[in-house]
Amino acid sequence: MNTTTKSVADESGAAYYIPRRLQITDRQGKTRFVSETELLSFEGPKIVLGEPGMGKSQLLVQFADQL
Repeated sequence: MNTTTKSVADESGAAYYIPRRLQITDRQGKTRFVSETELLSFEGPKIVLGEPGMGKSQLLVQFADQL
């Protein structure tokens, strides 16, 4: 799963959050994009992969806020 957006700051320095569209690959190898909310509706464990600075920790914070 790869994240495609993250928290950013406006001109005043105030942070705001842009919801991500996440790329997932199912067990059959099919890749598609889903929203954060849709991903949370799937049963079972989730694995978050991404390069440093892509917002993995921020994504988990958003997941926790939604639960």
